[in-house]
Amino acid sequence: MTNDNARSPRSSLRLVLPVAFVAMIIWVSALHAIFSADKPSAPVNDLTEAKETWAASNAEEAETLIKGILKDPNSANFRHVGVIMPKQFDRTHTGVDCGEVNARNSFGAYTGFTAFMVLSGIPMIQDGSRAFGRLYNKECANKVAFYPAIL
Repeated sequence: MTNDNARSPRSSLRLVLPVAFVAMIIWVSALHAIFSADKPSAPVNDLTEAKETWAASNAEEAETLIKGILKDPNSANFRHVGVIMPKQFDRTHTGVDCGEVNARNSFGAYTGFTAFMVLSGIPMIQDGSRAFGRLYNKECANKVAFYPAIL
């Protein structure tokens, strides 16, 4: 009597090989997904980004205000422009903007880089007076300024 349901070793191998092959593909895919997954990026510091945007905006506004009191605003070159932030950061407050500007005078000659500051929206350029010197020393000198990356 022969058993029709009995499988030959060769037919069992035909069934096992495809199943093992599929299992191996799934296993390799899982390992690949685990080890090649993108690492989560560091969280964006929203406060730092807000400060950068705020400082850049303040610095641009300061340059515009300083250009407004120059004889030849189009000739203005700025350097070391920084914003002194308030102790408690608040987007609605303005900082003190400090820097140096070089522009042409009424004779058409560049004057050399001169200190400037914008305090509460009022632009001031070093004019040799003691008042400016005292105010500049109080508000700008030896302070840590936030220098906008775009300038």
